Amino acid sequence: VSLTSPKKDPRAYVNVVPSAVVILQQVIEHRLARDYDYHRMPAPWLQIKLLKLLAVLGHANQRASEEMYEVLRQTMQAVDLKSTIGYAIMFECIKTTTRIYPQAQLLAAAAENTSRFMTSENRNLRYIGIDALSAIVSVNPDYAKEHQMLVIECLEDPDETLRRKTLDLLFGMTNAQNAEFVVARMTGYLEGTRDEFLKRDLVAKITSLAEKFAPSNSWYIQTMKTVFERGGDLVSSEVAHNFMRLVAEGPSGDEDQDNELRAYACRSYLAVLPKPNTADRLIQVGSWTLGEYG
Repeated sequence: VSLTSPKKDPRAYVNVVPSAVVILQQVIEHRLARDYDYHRMPAPWLQIKLLKLLAVLGHANQRASEEMYEVLRQTMQAVDLKSTIGYAIMFECIKTTTRIYPQAQLLAAAAENTSRFMTSENRNLRYIGIDALSAIVSVNPDYAKEHQMLVIECLEDPDETLRRKTLDLLFGMTNAQNAEFVVARMTGYLEGTRDEFLKRDLVAKITSLAEKFAPSNSWYIQTMKTVFERGGDLVSSEVAHNFMRLVAEGPSGDEDQDNELRAYACRSYLAVLPKPNTADRLIQVGSWTLGEYG
């Protein structure tokens, strides 16, 4: 029976959980014949199928999930990460942990094992690690800070696919506490990359984070100036118009504070407009700012 089919209701099969748990317990305790071993791992394909089954049956079901917590913990402990199949089982353990009703100790173990993927010299394992961490952070964002530097390091990888996937994760794990740090790394990366697609994506993400998490008006002005400067014509006209509207309307509602913001914006753009080879979008925004409030 395929419980992933949209025609199947997993709740109708929840009574299978105790049997699946017992079978998985027997497998990891090496009670099956050695003929089922693969690279010293006991019946790995059966383990993966059982883990997928538990993930479906435990989703949004606390009672069913509680029956599988212990065997999931033991399965993670039993995995031998000296082979690729071991990492495959561990990844399935992590995915199952994030799909079922959450339990703090299991999530902590999953996060700890995710670090082993992300510090691997194998690029494919780092790629899977990004997927695993994305799943964990979606359940508990607190793990974002713990792995923040590992994620940042993946941005330096020469593999384009890994960089883009890392960028998506980094964007998703940004909050008010780490926004300044993340945006600083993103703007630095914006200057260094020549990948136009990635550059456009960075511009969109930095702009979104700046608008959502700006700790101060001056920080927002400086960040957007950097985006216009380094992103050049890849910055959309909508982003420029949103910035000009914010300056015109005043974000604080206090006339004195808003005038200070406008004066700060004028000083910032006055310093960069005389530079040669200035991007058209920066000239547009800077000229408008100085024309209106200079």
